[in-house]
Amino acid sequence: MGSELFYPYQQRWVGDPSRFKIGMFARQTGKTFTTTFEVASDCQLADLGGKRERWVILSRGERQAKEAIEEGVKRHCQALGSIVRSTEQDYKTDGATYRSLEVESPNGSKITALPANPDTARGFSANVFLDEFAFHQDSRRIWTALFPVISAGHKLRVVSTPNGKGNKFYDLMTGTDPLWYRQTTDIYQAVAEGLPRDIDELRIALGDEDAWAQEYELKWLDEASPWLSYELINSCEEDRAGRPELYSGGPCYVGVDSRDRTFGTSTTGIPRLNLFTLQRLLEEAWIRLSHVMIECLDFRDLIPRYDRDYTLFFLDPPYWKINGYEHNFVEQDFYDLAGVLANVKGRFLMTLNETPEVRKIFERFLIEEVELKYSMSKKEGSRSQVRKELLISN
Repeated sequence: MGSELFYPYQQRWVGDPSRFKIGMFARQTGKTFTTTFEVASDCQLADLGGKRERWVILSRGERQAKEAIEEGVKRHCQALGSIVRSTEQDYKTDGATYRSLEVESPNGSKITALPANPDTARGFSANVFLDEFAFHQDSRRIWTALFPVISAGHKLRVVSTPNGKGNKFYDLMTGTDPLWYRQTTDIYQAVAEGLPRDIDELRIALGDEDAWAQEYELKWLDEASPWLSYELINSCEEDRAGRPELYSGGPCYVGVDSRDRTFGTSTTGIPRLNLFTLQRLLEEAWIRLSHVMIECLDFRDLIPRYDRDYTLFFLDPPYWKINGYEHNFVEQDFYDLAGVLANVKGRFLMTLNETPEVRKIFERFLIEEVELKYSMSKKEGSRSQVRKELLISN
Protein backbone atom coordinates (compact mmCIF):
# COMPACT_ATOMS: atom_id res chain seq x y z
CA MET A 1 0.00 0.00 0.00
CA GLY A 2 1.42 3.38 -1.00
CA SER A 3 0.45 6.93 -0.14
CA GLU A 4 -1.14 7.26 -3.59
CA LEU A 5 -4.12 5.33 -2.19
CA PHE A 6 -4.88 8.18 0.21
CA TYR A 7 -6.99 11.23 -0.54
CA PRO A 8 -5.10 14.30 -1.80
CA TYR A 9 -5.09 16.07 1.58
CA GLN A 10 -3.66 12.90 3.16
CA GLN A 11 -1.04 12.61 0.42
CA ARG A 12 0.07 16.18 1.08
CA TRP A 13 0.48 15.41 4.76
CA VAL A 14 2.37 12.17 4.27
CA GLY A 15 4.44 13.49 1.37
CA ASP A 16 5.86 16.57 3.04
CA PRO A 17 9.37 15.73 4.32
CA SER A 18 9.65 18.53 6.89
CA ARG A 19 11.18 17.64 10.21
CA PHE A 20 8.46 19.49 12.11
CA LYS A 21 4.88 19.09 10.91
CA ILE A 22 1.60 20.13 12.52
CA GLY A 23 -1.84 19.43 11.10
CA MET A 24 -5.34 20.50 12.11
CA PHE A 25 -7.88 18.07 10.71
CA ALA A 26 -11.64 17.69 11.07
CA ARG A 27 -13.12 14.70 12.81
CA GLN A 28 -13.49 11.54 10.73
CA THR A 29 -10.91 12.61 8.17
CA GLY A 30 -8.31 9.97 9.11
CA LYS A 31 -5.62 12.12 10.72
CA THR A 32 -4.35 9.39 13.07
CA PHE A 33 -4.62 6.71 10.40
CA THR A 34 -2.68 8.85 7.93
CA THR A 35 0.08 9.79 10.35
CA THR A 36 0.58 6.23 11.58
CA PHE A 37 1.12 5.27 7.93
CA GLU A 38 3.99 7.76 7.77
CA VAL A 39 5.39 6.32 11.00
CA ALA A 40 5.16 2.72 9.75
CA SER A 41 6.62 3.65 6.35
CA ASP A 42 9.54 5.47 7.99
CA CYS A 43 10.41 2.35 9.99
CA GLN A 44 10.13 0.12 6.91
CA LEU A 45 12.45 2.37 4.89
CA ALA A 46 14.98 2.28 7.72
CA ASP A 47 14.79 -1.52 7.84
CA LEU A 48 15.32 -1.79 4.08
CA GLY A 49 18.41 0.39 4.42
CA GLY A 50 19.83 -1.73 7.21
CA LYS A 51 19.12 0.94 9.84
CA ARG A 52 16.85 1.26 12.85
CA GLU A 53 14.20 3.87 13.46
CA ARG A 54 12.46 4.75 16.73
CA TRP A 55 9.01 6.33 17.04
CA VAL A 56 6.90 7.16 20.08
CA ILE A 57 3.18 7.91 19.81
CA LEU A 58 1.79 9.98 22.69
CA SER A 59 -2.02 9.83 22.83
CA ARG A 60 -4.61 11.44 25.06
CA GLY A 61 -5.27 8.15 26.89
CA GLU A 62 -4.57 4.41 26.96
CA ARG A 63 -7.55 3.61 24.73
CA GLN A 64 -6.41 6.06 22.05
CA ALA A 65 -2.83 4.74 22.27
CA LYS A 66 -4.09 1.20 21.71
CA GLU A 67 -6.21 2.29 18.74
CA ALA A 68 -3.21 4.02 17.17
CA ILE A 69 -1.29 0.74 17.27
CA GLU A 70 -4.10 -1.71 16.48
CA GLU A 71 -6.07 0.31 13.91
CA GLY A 72 -3.14 2.25 12.47
CA VAL A 73 0.40 0.96 12.81
CA LYS A 74 -0.30 -2.80 12.65
CA ARG A 75 -2.65 -2.50 9.70
CA HIS A 76 -0.14 -0.40 7.79
CA CYS A 77 2.70 -2.78 8.57
CA GLN A 78 0.62 -5.67 7.26
CA ALA A 79 -0.28 -3.78 4.08
CA LEU A 80 3.36 -2.79 3.56
CA GLY A 81 4.48 -6.38 3.97
CA SER A 82 6.46 -5.67 7.13
CA ILE A 83 6.84 -8.50 9.64
CA VAL A 84 6.53 -7.12 13.17
CA ARG A 85 6.19 -8.39 16.71
CA SER A 86 3.78 -6.62 19.05
CA THR A 87 3.93 -6.52 22.82
CA GLU A 88 1.99 -4.89 25.64
CA GLN A 89 3.67 -4.00 28.88
CA ASP A 90 3.74 -1.62 31.84
CA TYR A 91 5.68 1.62 31.57
CA LYS A 92 6.64 2.96 34.97
CA THR A 93 7.43 6.55 35.88
CA ASP A 94 8.19 8.11 39.25
CA GLY A 95 4.53 8.80 39.92
CA ALA A 96 2.49 6.20 38.04
CA THR A 97 2.40 3.13 35.83
CA TYR A 98 0.97 3.23 32.29
CA ARG A 99 0.09 0.56 29.81
CA SER A 100 2.22 0.84 26.66
CA LEU A 101 1.98 -1.00 23.35
CA GLU A 102 4.98 -1.64 21.14
CA VAL A 103 5.60 -2.90 17.62
CA GLU A 104 9.13 -4.06 16.71
CA SER A 105 10.57 -5.16 13.38
CA PRO A 106 13.18 -7.93 13.02
CA ASN A 107 15.82 -5.28 12.30
CA GLY A 108 15.07 -3.50 15.58
CA SER A 109 12.91 -0.54 14.53
CA LYS A 110 10.31 0.18 17.22
CA ILE A 111 7.03 2.05 17.52
CA THR A 112 5.71 2.61 21.05
CA ALA A 113 2.33 4.11 21.97
CA LEU A 114 1.29 5.24 25.43
CA PRO A 115 -0.66 8.01 27.19
CA ALA A 116 0.85 11.47 27.12
CA ASN A 117 2.08 13.28 30.20
CA PRO A 118 5.30 15.11 31.10
CA ASP A 119 6.90 11.94 32.51
CA THR A 120 6.23 9.75 29.46
CA ALA A 121 7.23 12.63 27.15
CA ARG A 122 10.73 12.86 28.59
CA GLY A 123 11.33 9.11 28.79
CA PHE A 124 12.45 8.51 25.21
CA SER A 125 14.95 9.72 22.67
CA ALA A 126 12.98 9.19 19.48
CA ASN A 127 10.81 10.63 16.75
CA VAL A 128 7.48 11.67 18.28
CA PHE A 129 3.88 11.69 17.10
CA LEU A 130 1.56 13.78 19.31
CA ASP A 131 -1.94 12.52 18.54
CA GLU A 132 -4.90 14.84 19.36
CA PHE A 133 -2.44 17.14 21.10
CA ALA A 134 -5.05 19.84 21.81
CA PHE A 135 -6.75 17.39 24.18
CA HIS A 136 -3.66 16.38 26.15
CA GLN A 137 -3.71 17.36 29.80
CA ASP A 138 -0.87 19.72 30.69
CA SER A 139 -0.01 20.21 27.02
CA ARG A 140 2.47 22.98 27.78
CA ARG A 141 4.29 20.90 30.40
CA ILE A 142 4.35 17.99 27.97
CA TRP A 143 5.86 20.28 25.34
CA THR A 144 8.49 21.56 27.75
CA ALA A 145 9.47 18.01 28.67
CA LEU A 146 9.34 16.75 25.09
CA PHE A 147 11.29 19.26 23.08
CA PRO A 148 14.76 18.41 24.43
CA VAL A 149 13.99 14.78 23.53
CA ILE A 150 13.57 15.50 19.82
CA SER A 151 16.23 18.23 19.65
CA ALA A 152 18.91 15.73 18.57
CA GLY A 153 17.63 15.57 15.00
CA HIS A 154 14.44 13.58 15.58
CA LYS A 155 11.19 14.29 13.73
CA LEU A 156 7.98 15.58 15.25
CA ARG A 157 4.40 15.09 14.03
CA VAL A 158 1.51 16.91 15.74
CA VAL A 159 -2.14 16.45 14.75
CA SER A 160 -5.42 17.39 16.38
CA THR A 161 -8.80 18.98 16.03
CA PRO A 162 -9.12 22.33 17.85
CA ASN A 163 -9.96 22.45 21.54
CA GLY A 164 -10.16 26.13 22.35
CA LYS A 165 -7.22 28.48 22.65
CA GLY A 166 -5.84 27.56 26.05
CA ASN A 167 -3.37 24.87 24.99
CA LYS A 168 -0.01 24.46 23.27
CA PHE A 169 -1.56 23.12 20.08
CA TYR A 170 -3.22 26.49 19.51
CA ASP A 171 0.09 28.28 20.05
CA LEU A 172 1.92 26.04 17.55
CA MET A 173 -0.83 25.95 14.94
CA THR A 174 -1.26 29.73 14.83
CA GLY A 175 2.46 30.43 14.72
CA THR A 176 4.03 32.03 11.67
CA ASP A 177 7.60 30.74 11.84
CA PRO A 178 8.81 28.92 8.70
CA LEU A 179 10.29 26.03 10.67
CA TRP A 180 6.98 24.17 10.72
CA TYR A 181 4.94 22.68 7.90
CA ARG A 182 1.34 23.54 8.77
CA GLN A 183 -1.71 21.94 7.18
CA THR A 184 -5.39 22.60 7.80
CA THR A 185 -8.14 20.36 6.41
CA ASP A 186 -11.74 21.00 7.41
CA ILE A 187 -14.64 18.71 6.55
CA TYR A 188 -15.55 20.69 3.43
CA GLN A 189 -12.08 20.38 1.91
CA ALA A 190 -11.83 16.70 2.84
CA VAL A 191 -15.17 15.90 1.16
CA ALA A 192 -14.25 18.02 -1.87
CA GLU A 193 -11.09 15.90 -2.23
CA GLY A 194 -12.93 12.58 -2.12
CA LEU A 195 -13.77 11.71 1.49
CA PRO A 196 -17.15 9.92 1.35
CA ARG A 197 -19.15 11.83 3.95
CA ASP A 198 -22.60 13.44 3.81
CA ILE A 199 -21.95 16.86 5.35
CA ASP A 200 -25.60 17.76 5.91
CA GLU A 201 -26.31 14.40 7.52
CA LEU A 202 -23.30 14.74 9.81
CA ARG A 203 -24.29 18.23 10.90
CA ILE A 204 -27.90 17.30 11.63
CA ALA A 205 -26.91 14.14 13.48
CA LEU A 206 -24.42 16.05 15.64
CA GLY A 207 -27.08 18.58 16.64
CA ASP A 208 -24.62 21.03 18.18
CA GLU A 209 -23.54 24.06 16.17
CA ASP A 210 -20.64 24.88 18.47
CA ALA A 211 -19.28 21.34 18.28
CA TRP A 212 -19.72 21.41 14.51
CA ALA A 213 -17.87 24.72 14.22
CA GLN A 214 -14.95 23.48 16.28
CA GLU A 215 -14.61 19.82 15.33
CA TYR A 216 -15.57 19.97 11.66
CA GLU A 217 -15.09 23.58 10.53
CA LEU A 218 -11.95 23.94 12.72
CA LYS A 219 -12.96 27.22 14.36
CA TRP A 220 -11.10 28.28 17.50
CA LEU A 221 -13.89 28.38 20.06
CA ASP A 222 -13.19 29.33 23.64
CA GLU A 223 -13.72 26.38 25.94
CA ALA A 224 -15.00 28.66 28.67
CA SER A 225 -18.65 29.17 29.62
CA PRO A 226 -20.87 30.59 26.87
CA TRP A 227 -21.92 33.56 29.01
CA LEU A 228 -20.47 36.83 27.81
CA SER A 229 -17.63 37.85 30.12
CA TYR A 230 -17.26 41.38 31.42
CA GLU A 231 -13.90 41.51 29.68
CA LEU A 232 -15.61 40.92 26.33
CA ILE A 233 -18.41 43.36 27.10
CA ASN A 234 -15.96 46.05 28.17
CA SER A 235 -13.90 45.56 25.02
CA CYS A 236 -17.00 46.37 22.95
CA GLU A 237 -17.80 49.55 24.88
CA GLU A 238 -16.80 52.77 23.17
CA ASP A 239 -15.29 55.34 25.53
CA ARG A 240 -16.69 58.19 23.45
CA ALA A 241 -20.27 56.91 23.52
CA GLY A 242 -22.78 59.61 24.37
CA ARG A 243 -21.12 62.41 22.43
CA PRO A 244 -23.72 63.37 19.80
CA GLU A 245 -21.23 65.15 17.55
CA LEU A 246 -19.46 61.85 16.88
CA TYR A 247 -22.48 59.85 15.70
CA SER A 248 -22.30 59.39 11.94
CA GLY A 249 -25.82 58.27 11.13
CA GLY A 250 -25.10 54.54 11.14
CA PRO A 251 -26.36 51.84 13.52
CA CYS A 252 -26.10 52.66 17.21
CA TYR A 253 -25.90 49.73 19.62
CA VAL A 254 -27.16 50.27 23.15
CA GLY A 255 -26.68 47.93 26.12
CA VAL A 256 -27.50 47.76 29.80
CA ASP A 257 -24.79 47.32 32.44
CA SER A 258 -26.56 45.06 34.92
CA ARG A 259 -23.87 45.67 37.54
CA ASP A 260 -25.24 49.18 37.95
CA ARG A 261 -28.43 48.66 39.95
CA THR A 262 -29.85 52.05 38.89
CA PHE A 263 -32.19 51.94 35.89
CA GLY A 264 -34.10 54.64 34.09
CA THR A 265 -37.90 54.84 34.19
CA SER A 266 -40.53 55.73 31.64
CA THR A 267 -44.24 56.51 31.91
CA THR A 268 -44.93 55.90 28.21
CA GLY A 269 -43.10 52.69 27.30
CA ILE A 270 -42.47 49.16 28.49
CA PRO A 271 -39.31 48.35 30.49
CA ARG A 272 -36.28 47.71 28.30
CA LEU A 273 -34.73 45.34 30.84
CA ASN A 274 -36.80 42.17 31.15
CA LEU A 275 -35.19 39.64 33.47
CA PHE A 276 -37.43 36.87 32.13
CA THR A 277 -36.03 37.21 28.61
CA LEU A 278 -32.49 38.32 29.50
CA GLN A 279 -31.00 34.81 29.41
CA ARG A 280 -32.52 34.07 25.99
CA LEU A 281 -31.24 37.37 24.61
CA LEU A 282 -27.73 36.70 25.90
CA GLU A 283 -27.78 33.18 24.46
CA GLU A 284 -28.86 34.51 21.07
CA ALA A 285 -26.09 37.10 21.18
CA TRP A 286 -23.53 34.46 22.09
CA ILE A 287 -24.65 32.13 19.28
CA ARG A 288 -24.40 34.99 16.79
CA LEU A 289 -20.90 35.84 17.99
CA SER A 290 -19.65 32.27 18.47
CA HIS A 291 -17.99 32.20 15.04
CA VAL A 292 -16.51 35.70 15.38
CA MET A 293 -12.84 36.14 16.21
CA ILE A 294 -11.89 39.48 17.75
CA GLU A 295 -8.29 40.56 17.29
CA CYS A 296 -6.59 43.62 18.75
CA LEU A 297 -3.61 44.23 16.49
CA ASP A 298 -1.90 47.03 14.62
CA PHE A 299 -3.08 47.09 11.00
CA ARG A 300 0.52 46.54 9.91
CA ASP A 301 0.35 43.08 11.54
CA LEU A 302 -3.31 42.21 11.15
CA ILE A 303 -3.78 42.78 7.42
CA PRO A 304 -0.82 40.62 6.28
CA ARG A 305 -1.84 37.89 8.73
CA TYR A 306 -5.31 37.45 7.21
CA ASP A 307 -4.61 38.51 3.64
CA ARG A 308 -5.74 35.87 1.13
CA ASP A 309 -7.07 35.99 -2.41
CA TYR A 310 -10.58 35.56 -0.98
CA THR A 311 -10.27 38.03 1.93
CA LEU A 312 -12.42 41.17 2.09
CA PHE A 313 -11.17 43.85 4.47
CA PHE A 314 -13.49 46.60 5.67
CA LEU A 315 -11.49 49.46 7.21
CA ASP A 316 -12.81 52.33 9.30
CA PRO A 317 -9.63 54.01 10.57
CA PRO A 318 -9.48 57.19 12.66
CA TYR A 319 -10.42 60.19 10.56
CA TRP A 320 -7.85 62.62 9.24
CA LYS A 321 -6.94 65.34 11.75
CA ILE A 322 -9.72 64.32 14.18
CA ASN A 323 -8.61 63.51 17.69
CA GLY A 324 -10.59 61.83 20.44
CA TYR A 325 -9.94 58.22 19.53
CA GLU A 326 -8.23 55.92 21.98
CA HIS A 327 -5.48 55.54 19.37
CA ASN A 328 -5.30 58.57 17.10
CA PHE A 329 -3.64 58.34 13.69
CA VAL A 330 -0.76 60.61 12.82
CA GLU A 331 0.06 61.49 9.23
CA GLN A 332 2.62 58.68 8.86
CA ASP A 333 -0.01 56.09 9.84
CA PHE A 334 -2.07 57.00 6.79
CA TYR A 335 0.94 56.65 4.51
CA ASP A 336 1.77 53.30 6.11
CA LEU A 337 -1.82 52.14 5.66
CA ALA A 338 -1.74 53.09 1.98
CA GLY A 339 1.47 51.11 1.57
CA VAL A 340 0.02 48.01 3.24
CA LEU A 341 -3.18 48.17 1.18
CA ALA A 342 -1.19 48.52 -2.05
CA ASN A 343 0.13 44.99 -1.54
CA VAL A 344 -2.97 43.09 -0.42
CA LYS A 345 -3.98 40.03 -2.42
CA GLY A 346 -7.64 40.32 -1.40
CA ARG A 347 -10.12 43.17 -1.67
CA PHE A 348 -10.71 46.09 0.67
CA LEU A 349 -13.24 48.86 1.26
CA MET A 350 -12.36 51.80 3.50
CA THR A 351 -14.27 54.85 4.67
CA LEU A 352 -12.58 58.15 5.56
CA ASN A 353 -13.51 61.78 5.85
CA GLU A 354 -13.10 63.82 2.67
CA THR A 355 -9.99 65.98 2.71
CA PRO A 356 -7.40 66.91 0.06
CA GLU A 357 -4.73 65.11 2.08
CA VAL A 358 -6.70 61.86 2.15
CA ARG A 359 -7.33 62.07 -1.58
CA LYS A 360 -3.61 62.59 -2.20
CA ILE A 361 -2.39 59.76 0.02
CA PHE A 362 -4.84 57.20 -1.40
CA GLU A 363 -4.91 58.48 -4.99
CA ARG A 364 -3.66 55.13 -6.37
CA PHE A 365 -6.97 53.48 -5.37
CA LEU A 366 -10.59 53.84 -6.48
CA ILE A 367 -12.22 56.76 -4.65
CA GLU A 368 -15.95 57.48 -4.52
CA GLU A 369 -17.40 60.51 -2.75
CA VAL A 370 -20.66 60.13 -0.81
CA GLU A 371 -22.75 62.48 1.32
CA LEU A 372 -23.89 61.56 4.82
CA LYS A 373 -25.84 63.10 7.66
CA TYR A 374 -23.97 62.71 10.91
CA SER A 375 -26.73 63.94 13.24
CA MET A 376 -29.18 61.51 14.85
CA SER A 377 -31.46 64.24 16.18
CA LYS A 378 -35.18 63.41 16.17
CA LYS A 379 -36.33 66.94 16.94
CA GLU A 380 -39.08 68.07 14.62
CA GLY A 381 -37.84 70.44 11.94
CA SER A 382 -34.16 69.81 12.56
CA ARG A 383 -31.90 69.61 9.52
CA SER A 384 -28.74 67.63 10.08
CA GLN A 385 -25.57 68.81 8.47
CA VAL A 386 -24.56 67.04 5.27
CA ARG A 387 -20.93 65.95 5.23
CA LYS A 388 -18.77 64.30 2.62
CA GLU A 389 -16.99 61.00 3.06
CA LEU A 390 -14.80 58.93 0.78
CA LEU A 391 -15.23 55.24 -0.01
CA ILE A 392 -11.81 53.94 -1.00
CA SER A 393 -11.30 50.49 -2.54
CA ASN A 394 -9.09 48.43 -4.83
